[in-house]
Amino acid sequence: MIVEVCLDSLDSIQAAASAGAQRIELCAALTEGGLTPSPGTLREARRIFPGGIVMMIRPRGGDFLYSPAELRAMAHDIATARDGGADAVVFGCLDARGNIDESACRQLLAACHPLPAVFHRAFDVSRHLPESLETLIRLGFRRVLTSGGEPDAPRGAATLARLIGQAAGRIAILPGGGITPENAPALIAATGLDALASAADVTSGAFYAQFRSKAELLDAIVSHDLSAMLNRFDGRSPARMRQAMTRYLSLQHAENPAQGCSIPA
Repeated sequence: MIVEVCLDSLDSIQAAASAGAQRIELCAALTEGGLTPSPGTLREARRIFPGGIVMMIRPRGGDFLYSPAELRAMAHDIATARDGGADAVVFGCLDARGNIDESACRQLLAACHPLPAVFHRAFDVSRHLPESLETLIRLGFRRVLTSGGEPDAPRGAATLARLIGQAAGRIAILPGGGITPENAPALIAATGLDALASAADVTSGAFYAQFRSKAELLDAIVSHDLSAMLNRFDGRSPARMRQAMTRYLSLQHAENPAQGCSIPA
């Protein structure tokens, strides 16, 4: 089971590396849903993190309809990702009717070579998910991040199962959104997925006490707005909570360095 951790700070990337995370999605501004990180952040993340790095290519928040100038900027950012050591890039383009923007995607895919491309959750707001999936397969995307068109993956479980069946190995379906250590087993059983981007909302002061292992802690921060989550925790600052998380994961790693961060199949 592959768990992809979505992070937007070097402190949290260091914590993920210490815990043995397999793959991260590198973003800036998770409060905006994830934007393109700086070249310096990518290079430092590559120095820190030994696993796979998937770099977000998204020049602004808001919709996924991009101007020619924005697409050129995104192509330059893809070149930066390739030169800076990213293992893949993630982006998504829709047209004014809510369909996959094939022309824009082809332009960016041409800039990707040889990096694989992942289509992000813009997929979930496209007009017709099965048709959109076939378009992504035809274009050559390797993975698509999706909650099955619902606000979260557990509510989209039936659609996710159908999408996984439709894909039939031609593209990887990466469920994400609203996944917690508690609901992940049921989602895995319902869909047959073999990778996920997990998430958890934290609203109480019992944050660390609820986790039995660093695996569960990492699962709880996967594809989640870490900065907002930490800000909600007992009024403490994100910097202090990141330090606490780093110390916690370092202790766990010291106790059992062979333990991975993935949810058992």
